[in-house]
Amino acid sequence: ASVSALDLAALSWIVYAVDESNIRQMLKDSFGPGPTLENFTKYDEIPRWLAVRFPPGWKDLSSTGKVSGAAREGADTVVVAVKGTSTFQDGYLDTDLFTTIKVLQFFDFIAPVLKILPIDMVQWILTEVKLKAAVGRNPEMKIWGKLENATEELQRVEEANNK
Repeated sequence: ASVSALDLAALSWIVYAVDESNIRQMLKDSFGPGPTLENFTKYDEIPRWLAVRFPPGWKDLSSTGKVSGAAREGADTVVVAVKGTSTFQDGYLDTDLFTTIKVLQFFDFIAPVLKILPIDMVQWILTEVKLKAAVGRNPEMKIWGKLENATEELQRVEEANNK
């Protein structure tokens, strides 16, 4: 199914809706009857995300009320939208995520680590430092791991449905 940049922009706004009924209403108002809410997390959960299924021909369905024969062909498209910063908890996480790199950028005039070392090495160093400082409980890895696991599960379900 075809999804445009404007459709993605609408989803990036919808992901900020607090409850399920608002999400469903905003989906219907934005896209019509075709797309469906597949899954989502609570508003205050980190990361907050939602998955929306766009069936083939959904644009025809929303404009004419029916899907033409040619538009029925093809696979569904599932889009995952992730909410950005909107709560204090999100702000604290952003501070934790970006403080290390901002400190390196600030002290660049003393030791230009970011300009001298290859990007891969800086990433490795930061990962090691953050893991050691967090004593094995790196919140960044947990957060992105949850999102990665959720999207992998969506992919597994999709593959099983298309066999």
